[in-house]
Amino acid sequence: MAERHRRALLAFLTVLAVLTGCTQIPTSGPVIGGNPVEPAGQQPPFIEVRAPPPQSGAEPSEVVDGFIEAMGSYAPGFETARMYLTEDAVLSWDTSAGMTVYQGARPDIEEVRTGVVRVTMAVSARVSADGTYEAAEPGTTDELSLRLEQENGEWRISNPPNGLVISEFSFSREYKPHNVYFFDPTLEVLVPDPVYLPQNENAATLLAQRVLAGPSEGLGRAVRTSFPESTELGVNAVPVTDGTATVELSDDAGLATPEERELMTAQLVWTLTELPEVERVEVTSGQIPLAQGGAVVTPSDSNMSAYAPPLLPRDTPLYYADADGIKQLSGSEPEPVPGPLGELSGARELAVNVGGNRAVAVNEAGDALLICSFGADEQIETFAGGGDLTSPAWDRAGLVWAVDHGVQGHGVVVRRSDGERVELIAPELRGHDVDRLAVSLDGTRIALIVDGRAQIATVVRDVDARSAIRLERLRPLGPDGVASDVGWNAPDSVVVLLATDGQEPLPYVVGMSGQVTAPRGLTVENATSIATAPLAEQRLVLETSEGVLLEQRSGNRWEEIGTGHDPAFPG
Repeated sequence: MAERHRRALLAFLTVLAVLTGCTQIPTSGPVIGGNPVEPAGQQPPFIEVRAPPPQSGAEPSEVVDGFIEAMGSYAPGFETARMYLTEDAVLSWDTSAGMTVYQGARPDIEEVRTGVVRVTMAVSARVSADGTYEAAEPGTTDELSLRLEQENGEWRISNPPNGLVISEFSFSREYKPHNVYFFDPTLEVLVPDPVYLPQNENAATLLAQRVLAGPSEGLGRAVRTSFPESTELGVNAVPVTDGTATVELSDDAGLATPEERELMTAQLVWTLTELPEVERVEVTSGQIPLAQGGAVVTPSDSNMSAYAPPLLPRDTPLYYADADGIKQLSGSEPEPVPGPLGELSGARELAVNVGGNRAVAVNEAGDALLICSFGADEQIETFAGGGDLTSPAWDRAGLVWAVDHGVQGHGVVVRRSDGERVELIAPELRGHDVDRLAVSLDGTRIALIVDGRAQIATVVRDVDARSAIRLERLRPLGPDGVASDVGWNAPDSVVVLLATDGQEPLPYVVGMSGQVTAPRGLTVENATSIATAPLAEQRLVLETSEGVLLEQRSGNRWEEIGTGHDPAFPG
């Protein structure tokens, strides 16, 4: 790890260890399969919960049970939990090594012989030391063998696990997700890196420390940070007064170029203003404003809004295909897209570029990608061939992605806008079947349907995207079930069309932080595909097997908007 990352992360963990955490009762909304919390706006006030200390004369299994309960209540240094340990274990136990989140109220606790207690749990998720959440594969279990010794006539644990063991309920009560922002490889847009922090009033300090510590391990190779390696907080606290968070950085930050100082400010401003108590941020180095134009900055300032996580405009049309050609719907009535694509019959699927002026379509036979700009004088060209092409997508860099079921291997293909093939290195997909894909609008992540399960991976590419692209850290996404389609509805969340327990496929919103919002309202029967995108005003469209297009309205109503197939927003 680079020296700057090491110092900043150690400082972050030091702050984390001494903060007094508050707790929060989770919402009553549906949370599926070990995914911790509902959206922040639905969460009620903090309520502190304190774990009891060990009881005199407790048996080994009771001591272990109390220790697990105490780990579920965040407190400075976990002093109550340490009371269940031997004196040597108190000194060696590392509470900052991450968390194992288990299902149910309690794991199975059994004393297998005198002084040895076995703990068996169904694992819901892992939370790494940097606060990133990763759902566990269904059926994952952990087993701990805890040894106990007698000290002063009482049983105490001598070999506690590194990190914490915590129930889903306690995790959702004690920890909250936050987005920490870093830049895409081009330094043009900000990318969210969700982390979990204890729920307490010092979140601003923790988040500033996380920005300086650099991106999480899972996202690190896909993004960039603008901070010099030696940068740290000049004052080891970020106070918030009347809506203003004050960040004093070390002197070396002020030695950067004006462009670099602006980028540093943007990362801090966008990260800290996601806190409800922060409206603006004052960033200084050596008591001098870091960015030009003044020390106090908001995300809406022109020099900060230019780096906003990318969203499509509110009036972005929906595109789809029907028997007569490719249509666009931006009002109440659909109309053909301008040019020959508007008369292209037989298109199986389509993708529109982020600029909304060009499209690729899979031909009727499924063995070619066709490309054409929107306009009366344009011509349709064969862009690329294949065996059985599906799921085209277009990213910000102008690359076209698709799945070719007619080739050996995972079948994911990437081409530049001129048709030149881009090498894709994806060893974790070897031996698996990819059905669908969707690339995040910032270009750093890809959501896939792999062997009927929703997955997400990090997209690692060079700044110019000319060399090979790597997909790394493939991991599960959302609840267990059979997934049939996926799309990005925000910079930090996707919608997965998922059938659970043999039921009809329904759209689940899954956050990168592990949150799941189950569908509400009337069930749509025979849904086969979805269209969604990171829009200024979120939209969700379903296609049914009968070719009916339905859009979700307020109150979770589904309204028919037309007939056609393969609806898509740009991207």
